[in-house]
Amino acid sequence: MALDVTDGVIAGDPRPDGAVIWTRLAPSTPGPVGVLWSVATDAAFTTIVAGGLATASPDDDYAVHVLVDGLAPDAWYFYRFEAE
Repeated sequence: MALDVTDGVIAGDPRPDGAVIWTRLAPSTPGPVGVLWSVATDAAFTTIVAGGLATASPDDDYAVHVLVDGLAPDAWYFYRFEAE
């Protein structure tokens, strides 16, 4: 299945210990898509501090929203979504 990311990756609703990260997919075939999400302290993702599996479904227009918490305040983080 070909998979496009229609909105890139986006972060918002910042708080001292986290934020919401999201993306929206455009799969070429219908049905739910498993999406692995990761948050790291470095761009190479060698130190992952949060992560999990979410599902992009047609019911939500293939949007994935993840509330990430437990992060250190006033720190830089890198995040990504992986599917397929």
